[in-house]
Amino acid sequence: IVAALFVRETMAQYANDAETMVRERSRKSHWVRQSPDALFDAADTNCDGVLSDDEVRALFDHPKVQLWLKELGVDASDSDTIIELLDPGEDGWILSREEFVHGITRLKGEARSQDLIPVYNLTRRILTTVKELRNSVDTMRQPERSAYGLLDA
Repeated sequence: IVAALFVRETMAQYANDAETMVRERSRKSHWVRQSPDALFDAADTNCDGVLSDDEVRALFDHPKVQLWLKELGVDASDSDTIIELLDPGEDGWILSREEFVHGITRLKGEARSQDLIPVYNLTRRILTTVKELRNSVDTMRQPERSAYGLLDA
């Protein structure tokens, strides 16, 4: 009977801990989703709806923002690297709200396998393309090299 009571109490405590964990994750997830919007509003000093390079640099250099980003799991000590990672590169260096929020959200936390697999696959495709280009260049240079007698050497 004592063992049964112990098991029942342990299971009840586990269920309570699981519910607490789910609530905490839900609360933190909501906070994390809303925080980049608030950060964007604070950074958009000229209220034009986009962030320039200077606005983002000023934002990331602020000590409170660095602490806040650290809470999100983003290391803001090197603002140049963060800016480089956030830069979509399509329209010069201007970030819309959507680009900023999406970028900050993707930067938070450690890299996961699902984040690294696309990078690995892209790198493999680039390597294959470079090898094909090298073969093409070598093939094009064959007649040139034979004309100068370089193939026999």
